[in-house]
Amino acid sequence: MLRNKAAAPDFSLTDIDGNVVSLKDLHQGRPLVLLFFRGEFCPTARRDLQAYSDIYNRAQALGAELVGISADTPSNHAVLRNDLWIPFPLLSDPTFAGPASSPTPTSPRLSPPTSARRCRRHRSVGP
Repeated sequence: MLRNKAAAPDFSLTDIDGNVVSLKDLHQGRPLVLLFFRGEFCPTARRDLQAYSDIYNRAQALGAELVGISADTPSNHAVLRNDLWIPFPLLSDPTFAGPASSPTPTSPRLSPPTSARRCRRHRSVGP
């Protein structure tokens, strides 16, 4: 698990428009909040995304950027963004190739946030 202020491993993921975006592109020397969420189908994740959307302007005023990451496809993210009016970038990581898959000394993989584990509906992702 990444700790606060720990350097995240570099990664590149796809955004809603199909563009490949790297951590370096997002970071640009400012604080970056990586928000891992279960998926578009999860009511708890949707509620959490709305809460982060509500504070997005305050985060930007402090110089920070928020980025949501899930295994959903870019088209699912587009629907989610339109439904919930999400102002921050959403990145697709369907193969778990991004920062959640990078080994660290304390954990071989980042565990999903508590809110993601509360979702009752499950989707099979990956092999």
